[in-house]
Amino acid sequence: MKTTSPIETGGLVAAFLAGVWRSCTPSLDWPNVDLQTIAPLLLQTGAGPLAWWRVRESDLQTSATATELRQAYRLNALNHQIHQGKVDKIFAAVRAAGIEPILIKGWSAARCYPAPGLRPYGDLDICVRRKDFERATKIVDNLNGLKYQIDLHSGFAKFGIRAEEDLYARSLLIRDGETDVRILGPEDHLRVVCFHLMREGAWRALWLVDVAAALESARRVSIGTIVSAKDCNRGR
Repeated sequence: MKTTSPIETGGLVAAFLAGVWRSCTPSLDWPNVDLQTIAPLLLQTGAGPLAWWRVRESDLQTSATATELRQAYRLNALNHQIHQGKVDKIFAAVRAAGIEPILIKGWSAARCYPAPGLRPYGDLDICVRRKDFERATKIVDNLNGLKYQIDLHSGFAKFGIRAEEDLYARSLLIRDGETDVRILGPEDHLRVVCFHLMREGAWRALWLVDVAAALESARRVSIGTIVSAKDCNRGR
């Protein structure tokens, strides 16, 4: 593995991740030594699955480093499937109390990528109206006791948005398995990922890729996946 300065390493990471959020990634003609140089950083910061997506059809796909990246992708794809079942149960439990949640950040960001498992996430970030937060907290506490890993937010002020009813009016319902999951509208999702990137100091390249993926996915929102953008008064 060659030694590079932080600026050189950053340049390699930027060049490697360019366009990686797309179904058809740009062609890759890289020396294996450069991949070896940045692979540890990509794996440590959650971009390992995306790195595999980048090299999967290149001459590097059979390298030892690519094998490690592929394993990261497989593990994350498995975690994604586990989270899907949790999302169904979380929404059912919260809605049973007359509260309408919105799922944001990691899970929603992952939807902007071309394949499940490319964008890792840990906690499931759920926002509810401020007036519903206390009741929702009791429900979430019970679910977290079952290791559901829910991060509950009161309104959206933490993400730079205060007009929550306007946000609900712009939100979307999408079908996920047997559940209609409410997510932010594309412009609001873009605002949240940008706000999160800057608030956290932009230290993960993955967050910048989230912004690029959100920008491009906003242009191709499929009307066929939208259940309703109007039925947002549940729990009011």
